[in-house]
Amino acid sequence: MSANAAIAFEQAIAQGERARDIAGRIDNQRLSATKAAELAALDGPFIRPGHSEQGRPSGSAYILPAAGQVVAGFSELNVNGYRERGIRLAVYQAARIVAPAGGTISFAGRYRSYGNIVIIEHGKGWNSLITNLDSVEVAKSQKIDQGALLGRAGKNGPEIGVELRKNGRVMDIAAMLG
Repeated sequence: MSANAAIAFEQAIAQGERARDIAGRIDNQRLSATKAAELAALDGPFIRPGHSEQGRPSGSAYILPAAGQVVAGFSELNVNGYRERGIRLAVYQAARIVAPAGGTISFAGRYRSYGNIVIIEHGKGWNSLITNLDSVEVAKSQKIDQGALLGRAGKNGPEIGVELRKNGRVMDIAAMLG
């Protein structure tokens, strides 16, 4: 009886986690659509005179940091059984990685198993996290425009991760892309 109770307990926990994931996805989709509409209504960043190395306005509130193939999408199960909190892109070797939106760099450097990462604060609770860069070309507290160079992808199996958050909650990037 004790073994059966333990199995039933584990099944109940798993069902609760699935329900929580479903409710979270519903909330994220609703919030993403609302925020995408708000962001789309905003003017994009513009180049300041004398800053030609900075990005140029794309007409989109949010862009992908590099061209590449989507390896894993938002909320997909990865090989470890966890849900992706952003997207992962397979990019070209040493590809330029650019800012998906303008803001201020709050972190740039090596972080645990994520390799070199860059965190950009966009304002009003929005921030982006780009992981697994081979090199970083920005520094903490630096202000950047959308499309500005953040760094380069690696040379061996280059794959980067991109997460968008609003007040700490992960958001679906697809709803923000132009």
